[in-house]
Amino acid sequence: MPVRLLSVPLLLALAYALLSSPLALADVAEPSGYKLDQFRSQVPASLKGATTVNSGATWKLWRGGETVFIDVMPQAPKPKNLHEGTFWRERPRNTIPGSYWLANVGYGRLHPDAEQWFKNKLQILTSGNKNKPVLFFCLMNCWMSWNAAKRALSYGYQKVFWYPEGTDGWDFENYPLKAQYADMYLR
Repeated sequence: MPVRLLSVPLLLALAYALLSSPLALADVAEPSGYKLDQFRSQVPASLKGATTVNSGATWKLWRGGETVFIDVMPQAPKPKNLHEGTFWRERPRNTIPGSYWLANVGYGRLHPDAEQWFKNKLQILTSGNKNKPVLFFCLMNCWMSWNAAKRALSYGYQKVFWYPEGTDGWDFENYPLKAQYADMYLR
């Protein structure tokens, strides 16, 4: 009987399905506090108090138009000590259309001013309604979105969604992406 080789795209799809399945996430314990280091590592299967969603559920929330989507991918700010005349170019990120890229709010520790900035942004984006659904994402296996969603819960937001697959999962499903520039707190 001849052996049939699997195509590279099929192998990649199988690997993605295995790595992004709840079984792949299940063995990481949910910490009691924020994740403080190794932000690009395997994440837990859930976040207590939030609803964890996969790509299909995220697509439905996006199509529904009621949920505020918040991308928390970190972004390096323009260095303050650049020599005069040095050219600096902000880098856009391909993210979920209609989302708000609030860079750097997913770190385990935030400067008090940065935390207040994040609270203010959430209040603006939800029109002060803590029952407005908010969804946090970054990349697959990125703790930034987990930390940001946990922080939103601590601020009293009631309908918090966490999308651990992030833009990697979104792109894998061939959902649309749009280039966007970061909004970030600058000290």
